Amino acid sequence: MKICILHAQIVRLHLWLHEIELDPDIYEGISLGIEDPNTKRHMPKGKEVNTHSQIFKYAYTQIEKEKAMQQQNKDLTFSGVVSLATDTEIKKRPLIEISFNDLTLTLKAKNKHLLRCVTGKIKPGRITAVMGPSGAGKTTFLSALAGKAIGCRMTGLILINGKNESVHSYKKIIGFVPQDDIVHGNLTVEENLWFSAHCRLSAYMSKPDKVLIVERVIESLGLQSVRDSMVGTVEKRGISGGQRKRVNVGLEMVMEPSLLILDEPTSGLDSASSQLLLRALRREALEGVNICMVVHQPSYALFKMFDDLVLLAKGGLTVYHGPVKKVEEYFAGLGISVPERVNPPDHYIDVFGGYSEIKCELKCGL
Repeated sequence: MKICILHAQIVRLHLWLHEIELDPDIYEGISLGIEDPNTKRHMPKGKEVNTHSQIFKYAYTQIEKEKAMQQQNKDLTFSGVVSLATDTEIKKRPLIEISFNDLTLTLKAKNKHLLRCVTGKIKPGRITAVMGPSGAGKTTFLSALAGKAIGCRMTGLILINGKNESVHSYKKIIGFVPQDDIVHGNLTVEENLWFSAHCRLSAYMSKPDKVLIVERVIESLGLQSVRDSMVGTVEKRGISGGQRKRVNVGLEMVMEPSLLILDEPTSGLDSASSQLLLRALRREALEGVNICMVVHQPSYALFKMFDDLVLLAKGGLTVYHGPVKKVEEYFAGLGISVPERVNPPDHYIDVFGGYSEIKCELKCGL
């Protein structure tokens, strides 16, 4: 790890020397980042990282360090694992585990059940997919977990880290990406992310750290090429639909949430764009973020990128809740086999959508 950090410092030094040769007036002193961290407390304000160029150099240097660490962590020795676990500079987010027991939601106006006795848990560091046919209560389920279920009567328990607490007390570390776009069309991609960062991050956080967070999100979501492009409105063309979806997700990622809930973030995206988004979310999950999202008709490759699956039938009934890698074995044991050249999640949704309709017809006496 020390070799990778030293290599990044040498690369940064060469870049800065090249910039100084091109424009000597930008020189304001060089710090290789190897000095005693306690000396920064006694450093005059004039020597702090405060200029625009210094702030962005700091951000990009940190991103390169993180990339080098991620590459090295793929083949860590035992001593490397110990040093990584005892590294005090690694920022860790608070973990949130959501468990729900007999969760039932009923529409007040029509006394109609939207969810029925849903039980299970979503765990930190894992990506949970919520799937089901139309009318299965997928969005209602996410809204209940996020404390945004309006016009419904809710029974059952929602526990946060095993405690019966209100989800609103954790709102500063819970991100929610709605199904509809919430980006401002007359701002650029970077301006949208910066606006969200200024509103959501702590006022006491330094500007270099905020720049680092925004740049990290732009990097992970693959938005570098359109960072200065207008998002666009109905009247004025802007970025593509897939990029717009990723900006929506980025608005919540800049707040560094511990629980991230997304309502159909891959709808309308092609397979490549969906996998790019999932890889960005996977990096968030590696930091301990609990991610839960509604997905419609994922490809098989995308389906395999999830850790857990909550499969709902019409009427809000739970059909399956468990690891994705065991779902085919589970349904095969029930006699529900997937035909050849058929996507398993599509087949399950078709089967249970049809089963619910037949059951409703029998109940109504049709």
